[in-house]
Amino acid sequence: MSVERDLEIQWLRTFNSVAQTCSMTKSSTLLNRSQSAISMHIKNLESVLEGELFHREIRRLTLTTLGQEFLIHADNILKAHRSAIVMAKEQDLTGKISLGIPDDYAVSFFPAILRAINEAYPQVEISFVCEPSTTLVPRIEKGEIDIGIITQDRTDRGEK
Repeated sequence: MSVERDLEIQWLRTFNSVAQTCSMTKSSTLLNRSQSAISMHIKNLESVLEGELFHREIRRLTLTTLGQEFLIHADNILKAHRSAIVMAKEQDLTGKISLGIPDDYAVSFFPAILRAINEAYPQVEISFVCEPSTTLVPRIEKGEIDIGIITQDRTDRGEK
C-alpha cells in the first residue's frame, strides 16, 4: 500500500511556468524564486507522479507525454484554486485598470504582474501601456494611467 502525497499549489505554479517558458532559469526570474527552488518543485512533482515531466536538453526543457497530460490537470487545479480564493474573499471587483510600464521592464515583470492581478481579480480588465518613464509619469499624474511601474526620472521622485 503506497502513501498518497499531496500536490502543493506552488509546485503546480512552478510546473506551469516551466512548461510555458521551457526554462527553469526564466521561471526562477518570473516567480522570484531561486533556480534550485524551481528544480526542487519539479523534482517533488516528479516524485509524487512517479515519472519525468520534462525531457532535459541543453538549455531547454520539453514536456514528456506525462508532462503534457499533467499540464492539463495542473491548469485546471490552478484555475479552481484561483476561483475558490476569489469566492472565499467574496471579491466581485470588476472594471478596468490601466497599467503603464517601460519597455525594458515589460518582458521581465509584466507576465508575473498580469498573472497576479488576474488571479486576485479575474473580472478586472487590464489595459497595458508600454512607454518610457518620462512619458508615463505625466500620464499617471493626469489620471490617464491607474498604475505605473517606472524608473526614477528625477532625484526628487520615484524610488531607487
